[in-house]
Amino acid sequence: MKRSELAFGGADRNRAWREALESAAGLPAAPGPVRALFQEEREDLRVVAGLDGVFDVVHTRLAGLSAVGTDPSRESFVSDPVPDDAAAVVLGLQLPQRGRGEAREPGPAPALDPSGAREAVEVLLAQARRAWGGGPLRAGARWVSFLQSVRVVGAGIPLCEDERRGARIRLEIRGPMGQSAVVEKALRPGEAVDAERMCSAAVGRAREREGAVRASPGEVVAVFASGAGGVLLHELIGHALEADTVESGESLLAPAGRRVGPPGLTVLDDPALGRAPWRWDDEGVEARRVCLVEEGRVAGLVHDRGTAGRAGVEPNGHGRRSSFQQRVRPRIGCTFLAPGRLDPAEVLEGLSRGIHVRRIETASVDTGRGLATFRVTDGDSIVNGRVETPLLPFLIEVPTLAALSMLDRVAADLAFDTCVGSCLRDGQPLATSVGAPTFRTGLVRVVP
Repeated sequence: MKRSELAFGGADRNRAWREALESAAGLPAAPGPVRALFQEEREDLRVVAGLDGVFDVVHTRLAGLSAVGTDPSRESFVSDPVPDDAAAVVLGLQLPQRGRGEAREPGPAPALDPSGAREAVEVLLAQARRAWGGGPLRAGARWVSFLQSVRVVGAGIPLCEDERRGARIRLEIRGPMGQSAVVEKALRPGEAVDAERMCSAAVGRAREREGAVRASPGEVVAVFASGAGGVLLHELIGHALEADTVESGESLLAPAGRRVGPPGLTVLDDPALGRAPWRWDDEGVEARRVCLVEEGRVAGLVHDRGTAGRAGVEPNGHGRRSSFQQRVRPRIGCTFLAPGRLDPAEVLEGLSRGIHVRRIETASVDTGRGLATFRVTDGDSIVNGRVETPLLPFLIEVPTLAALSMLDRVAADLAFDTCVGSCLRDGQPLATSVGAPTFRTGLVRVVP
């Protein structure tokens, strides 16, 4: 496992943490007061310019330590630990109770740049107004970024360190007639915001959406634009094949080997491809690509150490927690549909009536019933194989097995993160990614 000095706290503090945590690698397998340690330092930055022109900047830090004993259901947490806290846990002592007036060493200097993020938002808004070309316009933008360092060590777990970071920027514009558009971009480390390109796309789409109409209710065939359909696979397949969901009996897709779609349907999850990738999970397991569905059949699950042990398989690096105060559970990272061979235009051929989904803002799924709901905020009608009239925002309900069995056309234009957000599962948020080429499926119901 790679061992590296992280940016938080400087070399001296990291060295002290290293010494305290490395000593934990000698913990006995059983019994023992502490089996594993997870230490986290995290910084979050959010800059929001609302459509009403109000700016809001929120810049937070947290640091904490979690200690897991021989009983995995019992876990101790301590906020703002110093290396002595880790050493005390390693020695099997109780976590220290600190008095209110006790001096603490200063925390690490912030690594995220609030002024730079605000400048990026302001530039984006100014460029949007220029691209609009005069006249009334409401424009809002949002910058969200985080930087997290983790250290994991324990019985049979060599010291593992990982640094994770993610950033995204969103632009929303609304014209005087209510026409609107949203463009969002996930930024990889070192990538600059292309304000001109984002604004050109947003203005062009807003003008196209003038005169948008209501979607007709009822069952209809749906074509998902490149990138957007990844949200569908995240909900229908990704969540249903998180191993604890399968254990609980709440997954309609279990068991392994079950046919759920046509031979061309292959869905994978790979944390390394996400907008906030991880090399090691929160239990010190190397992150691995998992084939969830292969050629239409259920092929694998995402596991943490606990679910893998109970299933008699190797963990695959998907054990995550939203913070040191939450317990680990299996989580999907970057779920995507493998590309096909068609041109996007071929996906539309022969379709007399349907809907074209460009953007999904929110989604939820009942994995036991196999039914998901999505809010489509940008879409169009399809008439005789052509994308036609823009549609006002609407809801769709998607039955899992019917939709997957009818996923019959897949293009080659795989794209990631055209709809960017966080996955909230049982109150635990996690930055995730999705990807998909243009594809078609039937039996989607537009909710009136």
